[in-house]
Amino acid sequence: MVISLSTLVINLVVKIVAVYLISLIRIDTESLQASFITILVFLSYYFNTGWLIILADANMKGQGYYLERLFTGRLSDFSMDWYRKEGHILTQTMLINAFVPAITDLSLMAVRALMRFKDKKFSKNGLTSCTSRQQYIELYSGPEFLMHVRYSYLMNTIFVTMMFGTTLPVLFPIAFLSIFLVTLFENFMLFYVYRLPISYDGTLHKTVLRYMKYASLVSFAFNFWQISNQGLLNYQIYDEDEQIAQIIQ
Repeated sequence: MVISLSTLVINLVVKIVAVYLISLIRIDTESLQASFITILVFLSYYFNTGWLIILADANMKGQGYYLERLFTGRLSDFSMDWYRKEGHILTQTMLINAFVPAITDLSLMAVRALMRFKDKKFSKNGLTSCTSRQQYIELYSGPEFLMHVRYSYLMNTIFVTMMFGTTLPVLFPIAFLSIFLVTLFENFMLFYVYRLPISYDGTLHKTVLRYMKYASLVSFAFNFWQISNQGLLNYQIYDEDEQIAQIIQ
């Protein structure tokens, strides 16, 4: 649980840093800037969620001097030990991650409602304490809809699911749950909470579709790697009492 929550916190920090850094570049159009943010945040999410869990305990003995020195973990391949430990952590992370957008939206609504209630001095019919029109607009208008953040979230969910879903099939219903909750809550937020979104051109959508094509290639490569591992196909589960009896004999 701690590792899963740490992964999600790191993803949140990475998102904030990425948005800030891209905003400093001063890109020509909003759509192009949103495209850069989407891809940068997605790659950060994907590495932190999907790749880091592989590299953290990887053993690359015999793969070259530098790789041997850098990766000195216990596991040199996908094995039952990997699925017991890292696979469990990955599944837990993706399950918690499915509820993050919904929790974020509900928290955002609660905070803004509390700020507005405070502005009226905790009275239902009280007068506003804002001293300027701009303060009033900022307080009583909804937050900005960050389409690129949701795109990054969905791309990460799909890529990680395609990467590990064949040997961890529980990731597919988790991915469905993630997409369903995002669709449900974002539609509600767009109609009742968010400000009127920016009118993007087709750049952002085309960029996302262009990168989504590679999810099938990632799936093919990792599925071939995992399924071709004879250690997984021939693995047998022994009863603990049976193992003890064999050792005694």
